[in-house]
Amino acid sequence: MRGRFVVLAVVMLVVGVSAATARALVPRGAFGSRSSAECLVDRRVNDPRPVEKSYRDAVGDAEAGHGDITGVWISDSKGVVTFSTDVKNLHDTLVVDFDTDCDGHDNYTISLWARGKAQLYRLNTNDEMFKITAPKIVRTPSRHLTGATAYTFHFTSKRFGGTTAFFFEAHVDTPRFADVSDWAPNGADDGAHWYYDLLSR
Repeated sequence: MRGRFVVLAVVMLVVGVSAATARALVPRGAFGSRSSAECLVDRRVNDPRPVEKSYRDAVGDAEAGHGDITGVWISDSKGVVTFSTDVKNLHDTLVVDFDTDCDGHDNYTISLWARGKAQLYRLNTNDEMFKITAPKIVRTPSRHLTGATAYTFHFTSKRFGGTTAFFFEAHVDTPRFADVSDWAPNGADDGAHWYYDLLSR
């Protein structure tokens, strides 16, 4: 399990800034001991309208010649989550880890390749991996950054155990053993994760 650093999360509400610009960098454990049930509670208004939330990562902070994650965009409607990651120069493997129990342990991981293929695994508490059917990956030019590619997939809350909130992080694995080109958010290798709370179930 990754080590954890204490990170202070500052939330700024600015008049005229849409929800799509909100960024939530939250260290797991920042709220004290989080029970599994806490992640299953819908703490936002059950609104069927898709409101996209953005999570930005620095451009140019990856290893030279390898994939550079520039941002993640998430929305949900009627229990279906749209999850899109922008990456520049992806020749390796994009990995997204999910903690859908909010207990500090990743329990789903998806690996995506530049051509759009993917593998999805469920992890138990011993980090044993069980392959399950992966969602379809759609590749499109990024709407947010010229030269980046958006890798988008959809999943239902029910598919991830009925969760309505989750922690997540993304990184790019290179062919070299245990070598990571880029972490998003910065500090994810030390336990920092982003957090998303669904609008719908």
